[in-house]
Amino acid sequence: MPIRAGSKYKHISLKPSSDKDKWYPDIRTTQQGGARILCTSGQWLAVAQSSAGSIGILSLTKPGKRTPSDLPSGSINSGVPTDLEFDPNNPRRLASTSDSGSVGLATIVCSDDSDPTTASLGPASTASYPLPATCLAWHPTVDSVIVTGHGNNNKAGVVTWRVDADQAISQVWESTWDGKAVVEDIAYSMDGRFIITVGKDKQLRLLSARTGDILTTVDAHNGVKASRCVGLGDTKLFATAGFTKTRDREIKVWKPSEDGSSVSCEQTIRLDTNTGIVSLLYDPDARLLFAAGYNDGTIRTFEVDPAGKKPLTELNNPLRTDLPQQDVALVPKRYMQVMDAEVDRLLRVVKDSAGFAVVPVSGIVPRQQKVR
Repeated sequence: MPIRAGSKYKHISLKPSSDKDKWYPDIRTTQQGGARILCTSGQWLAVAQSSAGSIGILSLTKPGKRTPSDLPSGSINSGVPTDLEFDPNNPRRLASTSDSGSVGLATIVCSDDSDPTTASLGPASTASYPLPATCLAWHPTVDSVIVTGHGNNNKAGVVTWRVDADQAISQVWESTWDGKAVVEDIAYSMDGRFIITVGKDKQLRLLSARTGDILTTVDAHNGVKASRCVGLGDTKLFATAGFTKTRDREIKVWKPSEDGSSVSCEQTIRLDTNTGIVSLLYDPDARLLFAAGYNDGTIRTFEVDPAGKKPLTELNNPLRTDLPQQDVALVPKRYMQVMDAEVDRLLRVVKDSAGFAVVPVSGIVPRQQKVR
């Protein structure tokens, strides 16, 4: 696929840290196939641990060796965590969903701010829902609003929650539908108008973020494995990743109409025949989309151009390593090492002979004199 003329990022390369002193080793985590087990606020890292309901927290300022017992942990929900995300407006506030149907919040507290090892999860606030919770997203423009996806073999739905000043969680609205349509992933549009979901029934749904009304439903990916979705910032596009009937992994780009009454597929990209679920991470500032496969060592980079004939262009130098990843998280932009030409940083959960570790991967754009 040709790289578009004038691309600022055509020479980007993803470079895993080769210095193990910069890794975060000795992580105890779960191995749920394709589950979200990792998130970061830039200051802190949270990882779902192997013991049911437990979430470990770690300061990103303190890489290097530790014992598993040195990793502070706590519980937010009852049940096994299914998704976890930091509040984009508060780097210490963490939300989590669980298979028990609950959504919960907790804030990281330190008895000594100069010593991150004194960190712990503060008291949790939770709210329950009768269907198992599978995924969550924070509202991009309204503070303290969360949307969660739910489902079982009979019913599925989306719920919006508001968090008040006392951290109490209350339901705003719910939208449900019948059938084996478990919500596998959920995302907001950047302006907060729309919510997109992909489900086990292979359908993409576009909902009104204000009312919960289902605006349109279209076929997404026909494969039996789970799909993922992400909003593509100010481009007004969405991307989804899933499988074809022949088990090829693919990415599709979608464009909703202005009122959300229709959604058109703008592009389909076939990736490969690997079996792992593909996670999507998006940098809205650089308009870069990262596609990371579960249980393989590949991360692909795409540039998004909403004005182009095809919105996605795959860039050179995908990351290919021998260490398969269990999950990947994207570090917020303000924590980049800009003097080292770092434009993005990802964190990969990998397993080597010593156990699980979180490995930083820097997205580097070489300076102009180095590419002539």
